[in-house]
Amino acid sequence: MSVHVPKYRLHRSIGQALIEIHGHRIYLGKYNSPESREKYRQHIARLMASDPIPVSGEDSAKRLTINELCLPKRWDNLRSSSMDGRRDSSQCPRNC
Repeated sequence: MSVHVPKYRLHRSIGQALIEIHGHRIYLGKYNSPESREKYRQHIARLMASDPIPVSGEDSAKRLTINELCLPKRWDNLRSSSMDGRRDSSQCPRNC
């Protein structure tokens, strides 16, 4: 999975620079100051070291969609219920 690089952002009401990593806000100091920019670079470097960007090919592994996970089970249920004549499994129901 590729890494999302957090944006360097401004918290307007307090004038602080911040980034958000894994749902946690990290305040870096006064917005656009050299110190806050350096802290940003340090956090990004630490993030990349702990969760590196994948080598090409790693990220291309097949990912299942919700439909691919749920529909096979749903179709099995429809096939079994169609045996008693209640449903035709050749057509997708409205709520699939």
